[in-house]
Amino acid sequence: MLKINRFALLLALAICGATNTNAATPQEVACDALAASPEDTQRPKNLVGVKTADVQTQQALAACKAALAKTPNNPRLQFEMARLLNISKTDPSTMLSLYVASAKQNYAISMVNLGVAAENGTGIKQNYQTAAKWYAKAAADPLLNRVGIYNLALLYKAGLGVARDTARYGSLACKSATAGYNLAFNDCGFAHDQGWGFGKDANEANAWYQKGVDAGDPAAMANLGSSYEAGSGVAKDLQRAIELYKKSAALGNTQGMFNLGNAMLAGRGLKQDVKGGMAMLQKSADGGNADALTTIGMAFDNGTYMPQDAAKAALYLLKGLKLHSLDAQNILVAKAGQDLSPETFAAIQAQLQKEGKSLKPSEGSFSPAVLQILKAY
Repeated sequence: MLKINRFALLLALAICGATNTNAATPQEVACDALAASPEDTQRPKNLVGVKTADVQTQQALAACKAALAKTPNNPRLQFEMARLLNISKTDPSTMLSLYVASAKQNYAISMVNLGVAAENGTGIKQNYQTAAKWYAKAAADPLLNRVGIYNLALLYKAGLGVARDTARYGSLACKSATAGYNLAFNDCGFAHDQGWGFGKDANEANAWYQKGVDAGDPAAMANLGSSYEAGSGVAKDLQRAIELYKKSAALGNTQGMFNLGNAMLAGRGLKQDVKGGMAMLQKSADGGNADALTTIGMAFDNGTYMPQDAAKAALYLLKGLKLHSLDAQNILVAKAGQDLSPETFAAIQAQLQKEGKSLKPSEGSFSPAVLQILKAY
């Protein structure tokens, strides 16, 4: 029933728009109608915007191409055309050029998308520092570009391109959530849950989780389910927790899968199902869930629910550590491996050596040199 936030950075690529004091050309009006985005804070107020899933790409491309031919330096149109090229996955070079031209005119949402491109290595070399710089520029937009603020928050949480700062993460996530960005609702709740940037407040956390649930966010479903399972800020209700876990897992959320798998293993709120529970945990781990990786690693270590396998235990535990699992940090760093079987203890050091880490194997508990490697892992 652990809680995590999640990251959904690619959604920022679904954006577009701008204001113009001059009278719009017919071509510009057509392009805006087909390609303006709800997340563009600089678009004309009369433009509602078109969600990515609803964009009629070919029709919009023709309209925006004609509009840019008339007013090639309009930053909103540059962005809209770049957005369409991204959606259609055509001409990435032109897409990036248009984003840059638009961003140079202080168009915030173009800055966001350049950040996303840098973060994911789309058309350019992956560079988290560059991504953070673009997100920070967008976040400085006085019109509160909530996508840029949110994406910057996630980098602070992960420590990618910036020093890890959970308080900054919480502050930015809640700033974006307060501005109405539904992906940030869960993160704001999580920040209050953990006391990151705020005092711990289960009631406030659950209020934000509920907003996320209402918006259909499976991560918020998993976290609100955890609150109901633990009775944290709400009356304990296992049936409600299981219902939320199942909805979250069905939508592909790995934390929902993890929470549901643990409940199945223990028979909490539903009939015990060890085989099904382990399968659910494996599905969560396959999706990159740090807690599931750590749980499976410990199962391989102590032979619970599966045969002991020290080599697999080491791999799963180190993967969990790399993805910032608090349990993995506790097992490997805080407790220096003392709770592990001798076989897994040795396998972890062997795996680190295999990965090129220089160390002298220790026994009983990890040496300061090994702990230093694990802390930086």
